[in-house]
Amino acid sequence: MTDVYVRSADGSDASDGLTWANAKATVAGALAIAAVGDTIFVADAHAETQATAITWTSSGTAASPVRILCVDDTGDPEPPTTLATTGTVTTTSTSAINFAAGFAYVYGLTFNCSSGAVNANIVICSAATSGWHLDICDLKLVATGAGAAINFGSSSNLTNTTARLVNCDIVFSAVGQDIVLGNARKHMIGGSIAATGSVPTTAISLAALHEGPTVFAGVDMSACSGNLVDISAAEAHDIYFRNCKLHATATIVTGTPVMGGVNVFLDNCDGADTNYRFGHHSWAGDVTHDISNFRTNGASDGTTPYSFKMVSSANTSFHFPLYSPWITGWIETTGSLTFTVQIINAGTTLTNAEVWLELEYLGTSGFPLALFADDAKADTLASAANQTSSSVSWTEALAGEVKQSLDVTVTVNEKGPFRARVALAKASQTIYVDPELTITSFTAGDTWNVGGVGGAFVVEQGAAAGGGIRLAGRGGLAG
Repeated sequence: MTDVYVRSADGSDASDGLTWANAKATVAGALAIAAVGDTIFVADAHAETQATAITWTSSGTAASPVRILCVDDTGDPEPPTTLATTGTVTTTSTSAINFAAGFAYVYGLTFNCSSGAVNANIVICSAATSGWHLDICDLKLVATGAGAAINFGSSSNLTNTTARLVNCDIVFSAVGQDIVLGNARKHMIGGSIAATGSVPTTAISLAALHEGPTVFAGVDMSACSGNLVDISAAEAHDIYFRNCKLHATATIVTGTPVMGGVNVFLDNCDGADTNYRFGHHSWAGDVTHDISNFRTNGASDGTTPYSFKMVSSANTSFHFPLYSPWITGWIETTGSLTFTVQIINAGTTLTNAEVWLELEYLGTSGFPLALFADDAKADTLASAANQTSSSVSWTEALAGEVKQSLDVTVTVNEKGPFRARVALAKASQTIYVDPELTITSFTAGDTWNVGGVGGAFVVEQGAAAGGGIRLAGRGGLAG
């Protein structure tokens, strides 16, 4: 492996770059000679500027990327031993910054894109077969053109691309600018969006082509007081927000969704000190937390009772319903079990063609092969019947409340995981779901282990045969 040195103060791209004394002047110059697995050391006072587009292409592979590290060059250590975060790479005029083909890890640099009232983009993964991991880097759109953007992936058909930002800050200079999600696997972990500079009207939009999932985790988005993500008429794409700080008045989703389009999953993200907020938004409708209507002694985060509020769109049907998050758990026994979820709404008795519980469980002896069951009507031609009336107590203020239970009885033949969700097929309908699932009909002394991805569960084992176990799911990842 070879070390290549970059320093704008005294470097030259005509030099070999193999020592500080013979440093390259630009990172692009260093990348031109760096091979698989090489390391490029960039001086902490490095400040390269050019009036044409900057395109970085790496010779690195996913297994052995090129490393581009901002470092303390005091005393010209070779190799350096201390990382830094003060180097800059700048374009002026209408010049873009492109992270193109190849795989590379970049640490500690600030990228300043363009100048004046023009549009120029920063594009991470602008070419196929690329992976760019930026760590503690600032991405700044200096130009004030309303059409400038920071692109995660390209709008072209790209394969084998991953754009990953860790503890990076994104800065805009006009309210019309935004992050555009293109073709790539896209991850932003930590860091902030628009904490300084201009606050965009809509923080995130989607390119014409935008394959690959997007994850924002632990990102400070509290400056984004307008729309968080625009999903207008976009193709299939899943966007996940996890454990992010939001503005109190932010609109999570704007635009008209289309069937098979964008799904937005918001889990434990808020502008206040709460840890139960979630929102799942799709063409079929919205599922959010609700703390005004909840089952008495039902689901709670330990302090605040809550329910799933499901609001279906005008587009849902028996074959394309709105789904709640999964309620998941682990069964440590076998036999005949009944899984029950309680629901309530204002004034409408719902049938098993309009709402039902779906269950995935281990019903095959000798194999971890899942079986599936539900309490929907038998098939599309079958007659519908009302779901079971319930008398459990709710704390709510609904006009003409209708309480019902959704019940599925199966024979579990293997210990292991299960998951359940509510399907709402009645168009333009609002219901409240208690995510504390109850399992009944087991023998006293049985052992139950409960857990779930993104969920929190309450367990209460019955003291005698016919007792029950209750499982309260909170949010969780859709799938």
